[in-house]
Amino acid sequence: MKQKVLTSLFTTSIIAGVAAVSESEAATSYKVKAGDTLWGIAQSYHTSVAKLKEMNGLTGDTIYVNQYLSVPSIHSKDNGHVYKNSHAPNVYTVKAGDTLFDIGRRFNMNYHDIMRNNHLSSSLIHPGQQLSLTTTS
Repeated sequence: MKQKVLTSLFTTSIIAGVAAVSESEAATSYKVKAGDTLWGIAQSYHTSVAKLKEMNGLTGDTIYVNQYLSVPSIHSKDNGHVYKNSHAPNVYTVKAGDTLFDIGRRFNMNYHDIMRNNHLSSSLIHPGQQLSLTTTS
């Protein structure tokens, strides 16, 4: 009986370990920046605040600048197409709900580069605004 219980516990541990590895393979790391919220990060990665809390063992809503969070990989749950830089359009027209972070992620670019290339002093963008997505060397 004792052997059966130990075997069962061992098997359960292995299954839990495999599940954890599978989940971590579908995750990436995100460094929290000033002004970030769990809700905003969840929106950017097409997930829920509850899932972010679960992935990071968080019990509250407090996060800190420079803290690293596990977030779903953009390739695992993102229904939008992710482009390589060479396939990104030269000009992108901002749509309602877009953020520089989301646009950068979609076209595999850093949003800071988009800001610099478009001479933006803030990350505030508006629907209809045209952004250059060409990279400068």
